[in-house]
Amino acid sequence: MKIMKKFLTVSALSAGILLSPFHVHDAQAKVWWNGMELVQGQIGKLTVLKDTELYKLQGEKKVYIKTLKAGGVYRIYTFKPGMLGLGGGYYVDRDARVKYETPSKAKLNQVKMNSCSVE
Repeated sequence: MKIMKKFLTVSALSAGILLSPFHVHDAQAKVWWNGMELVQGQIGKLTVLKDTELYKLQGEKKVYIKTLKAGGVYRIYTFKPGMLGLGGGYYVDRDARVKYETPSKAKLNQVKMNSCSVE
């Protein structure tokens, strides 16, 4: 009898975890675009073609942080004239050393809808 109770308890807990709505939403929340997960707030993707400097903006002054190596791929969240924003106040110059791409409106809307349904 005790064995049967333990079996039923474990079965019920396992079923609850597997059928949890959180588990289902996690799978639906990811939107993939060109081999990268597209996240809320992201407006594009940067591919470094040639080594380029990463800056932190302090007011309008650019402070060198490090060099991003060719082949690196980064999310873009904002832009200023002549610069692309990687988030957190970090920017790179928008020039021939980098390639900037934007996702389709449909992909952006899909991310927006997923983020609304998870909250």
